[in-house]
Amino acid sequence: MLTLQNKLVQIKTRLAGLVPRRLSTQLILLFSLLLVVSMSVFTLSVMNQEVEQITAAKKLQAHVFVNNLAATSGDYLLSRDYSSIENMLLRAIEFPGVKEIQVCDGEGKRLGDVMRDKHGKIRIRYGEPNLIMPAGHEHTMLMADGNMVLWQPVILGNLLGWVKLTFGMEDILQTQQRVWNSNVTVGIANISIAALLLVLLIRRPLLSIKKYTEFADQLDSAAGKQVVVNKQSLELEHLGNALNYVSLRLQAQSKEIAHAVTELERLASFPENNPNIVLSMDLHGDIVYLNPHGKNMLQQLGLGEDQILQLFPTNHREIISTCLEQGITLRAMEVTCQDHELLWTCAPVAGQAGVHCYAHDITAKKRAEQQVKAAMLEKLSAETANNAKSSFLAHMSHEIRTPLTAIIGFSESLLDSDQTMSERVETIHHVIHAGKHLMNIINDILDLSKIEAEKLELDIGKVALFNLLHDIKSLAGLHAEDKGITLLFKYDFPLPEHILTDALRLKQILLNLVSNAIKFTEKGTVLLHVKMSPDSQHIQFDVLDTGIGISKEKQARLFQSFAQADSSTTREYGGTGLGLYLSQMLAKKLGGQISLESEPGKGSCFSVMVSCGSSDEIKMLHVEPRIQREVSGDQNQIVQATGEILLAEDNENNQRLISLFIRKLGAKVVIANNGAEAVSMAMEGKYDLILMDMQMPVMDGIEAMRQLRARGYQGAIVSLTANAMQADVDACMAAGCNEFLAKPIDREQFNQLVRRYLTVKKSDSHAVESEAIYSTLINEMPEMVDLVQNFIEKFPEMIAELTRAVDTGDWVLIKRKVHDLKSIGGSYGFPQVSKVAARIEFELTKKNYQVLPACMTELTQLQQRITRGSTRVA
Repeated sequence: MLTLQNKLVQIKTRLAGLVPRRLSTQLILLFSLLLVVSMSVFTLSVMNQEVEQITAAKKLQAHVFVNNLAATSGDYLLSRDYSSIENMLLRAIEFPGVKEIQVCDGEGKRLGDVMRDKHGKIRIRYGEPNLIMPAGHEHTMLMADGNMVLWQPVILGNLLGWVKLTFGMEDILQTQQRVWNSNVTVGIANISIAALLLVLLIRRPLLSIKKYTEFADQLDSAAGKQVVVNKQSLELEHLGNALNYVSLRLQAQSKEIAHAVTELERLASFPENNPNIVLSMDLHGDIVYLNPHGKNMLQQLGLGEDQILQLFPTNHREIISTCLEQGITLRAMEVTCQDHELLWTCAPVAGQAGVHCYAHDITAKKRAEQQVKAAMLEKLSAETANNAKSSFLAHMSHEIRTPLTAIIGFSESLLDSDQTMSERVETIHHVIHAGKHLMNIINDILDLSKIEAEKLELDIGKVALFNLLHDIKSLAGLHAEDKGITLLFKYDFPLPEHILTDALRLKQILLNLVSNAIKFTEKGTVLLHVKMSPDSQHIQFDVLDTGIGISKEKQARLFQSFAQADSSTTREYGGTGLGLYLSQMLAKKLGGQISLESEPGKGSCFSVMVSCGSSDEIKMLHVEPRIQREVSGDQNQIVQATGEILLAEDNENNQRLISLFIRKLGAKVVIANNGAEAVSMAMEGKYDLILMDMQMPVMDGIEAMRQLRARGYQGAIVSLTANAMQADVDACMAAGCNEFLAKPIDREQFNQLVRRYLTVKKSDSHAVESEAIYSTLINEMPEMVDLVQNFIEKFPEMIAELTRAVDTGDWVLIKRKVHDLKSIGGSYGFPQVSKVAARIEFELTKKNYQVLPACMTELTQLQQRITRGSTRVA
């Protein structure tokens, strides 16, 4: 075994001796080897490419050639013309590269066999055995013994026979040899030239490396000497500069070491002057030496010298043992004693059974670090809050611009004269929807500012629980219906008939949660489950959905201000991200809170709990009550207001809009463009009501109201402004207004307010003129009397069919029938019928289905008047 190992070592030593030690020789050999490998790979690649090209060309030639032979042989095989087959083969074998051609029938019997022998002579073979044909009737190509063999079936309806063609591939070997020889010759020349160039190139750098090596060997004694730097290459220049730098650095370090040794000797000689605690301990942990500074500190702390270990780490014996046994220095050991922070270093004393210890007072440094850390945390917190608010403002900008873009774009599209009535109504609905969405965003922002300023006030009152839930069902039901989602309500009785809460804010919370559930649910159901809490002091609303769900890590961010669970979800589904935060804050103000249980892909459950008031005032219900809605006034009456209104408004668009609302009510309107004009016009004229905007040029609304009241003006003034904060309301009331109306204007609320201050008169909408209606067509064309009479007789049936369709909600049928009625009514001389039919068609386009019964009544009244006039027709 040892002999084998010795032999292996000898072989290894001999092989290592074969490797040249000079760097220049190694580089030349390595470079030559790389060139040989690269040239070989290149030669093989070129050779393979040429072989592949020749092979592909031969395959194509052979395929075309054998197809032509098969096509020519078809007729000969069919007629058994062997002589023609033999002549064809003799001509074909003259084609370059062809070695053999055989033609056989379907059984493999050779009908013609021509070959070229090794001397190139053409021979015809007879009496050879049958050929073994390929399976199937498909063209076949095989490679065997350096030849390419092709089988081509001869088919004329049926298989008549086969043509077998053998091609020689000798020219491929010739090509390989030619490419190899030429590339080897070129490669040897390239390697020789490259090696020579390499020798010339590396000669000077190698000489420089030799000088650098000799200089490095003498660095210890160089004493700052410098070597001549070779700038032929960047690497050699850097190496030379580095050696010179090291030489200078070694000289400087030698001086620094000498100085340090001197300083250490000085410090060791005078420990009493050291500004730190210096002490020495023996093997047993007893204090052998304590410098004056250490003694002064003990006095400041009220400790005796025998209590010095109170300033030292508690495991001092373990520290001494570690230092002495392992011979290491232990550093950065912190100790707190009273108000002082000490940093200890312990080092073993060479040749002595003891340790020297040094303590640096870092109290001031620690306090400064804590102050800096606190300042950094405060700064980081402020930056985080600012970044969150900046992100929030950017998101709000996008959310506000989105509906604004829709409002502007759809409003501009209304100017398109090519729009149909249906398209115009749909466009108007888009504008209204975008405007309401924008108002909701602004309301959320205002609510957020009120909450953060702690100025949100609640209007606690008696609220009919089931009426409020019915409103939620009505408002959210349309959204759910549009998405094809089932909205369910479940009640765990008994439940209170009334609760004491803020109806507006509770509705805001529930609508937000139900709307969110519908938004994030693509299919399935959304359930609002209402029940009393176990303490009977709170009512709980659970909103369950089968939507996308929320992961645990994202749930923690949902109820934070200026934060959203997932920006990608917000981009996909829209929204401001404020709803849940506002809902949580409102729920807390209503004496409860919101909690969440959710799992991704399985849906979510948001639970809202709010106080329902004193139990003594709650009447409990065991069944769902019937919802009754109060309707003010007679629905069959049209309310008109008479009077004159002074509108103080500087915005031209608002002037036109509000003036339109006023004229629709039947009143007159006069415009003042600023507060100063409003004061002058109010004192000179007589108005039933002044609508005063707050922010106007020249004089604002607050100042205008103050001046009017100061001059003794007693008329009604209503503040009309977009500033809807409570402070703005208080300022307006203090200036002397009677009521406050916020922009954007709620049409119904505006109408009710104006009617309170103007003279109102009511007219019966069902009052119909007693005069009969006659066909205008008969006056022009008396011969049409029979057609008109036929229409009059069928008119009641038409109305009855429309009424049934209204009752069943068949809006498609109504639209078709009304469109026909609009056309034929005027055609038969009854334009009143066409007018009512056109109005019904317009209301259908707006999906304003609730007004259709009144329209049916109007049609019936027209039919009665037309029937009374039919006697003239008869």
